[in-house]
Amino acid sequence: TGGTLSLTELAGEEWLLTELQTGKPVPAGMKTTLILDAGRISGASSCNRYFASVSPGKIPGDMTVSGTGSTRMACPPALMNFESDFLAALSKVTRYGFLNGQLAFTWQQDGQAHTMLFSGSSR
Repeated sequence: TGGTLSLTELAGEEWLLTELQTGKPVPAGMKTTLILDAGRISGASSCNRYFASVSPGKIPGDMTVSGTGSTRMACPPALMNFESDFLAALSKVTRYGFLNGQLAFTWQQDGQAHTMLFSGSSR
């Protein structure tokens, strides 16, 4: 069936990050999750917990992420670097949809579009 999926319909499901961008899978031993709920996203970002506000755009599939923040626990450098890359990308997300059965968030950097992918529930 076809149709438009809203951010509200994605609420409550926990998603597991599988790729930070095309061809850049999550390194072994790092678990990053995402939960959408009532205008907010949150989850675990390998080391810390994170949160941000999210709002739909005027066109289906558009979204704005703002106010990204996280707890501040210190972790090994590899975890901290990956977490920093994830949070930077998350703050730039402008679109959502599905690609090959995975939740896809699209973000821009240096004029190029990138897509992070999340698999279904990690619970």
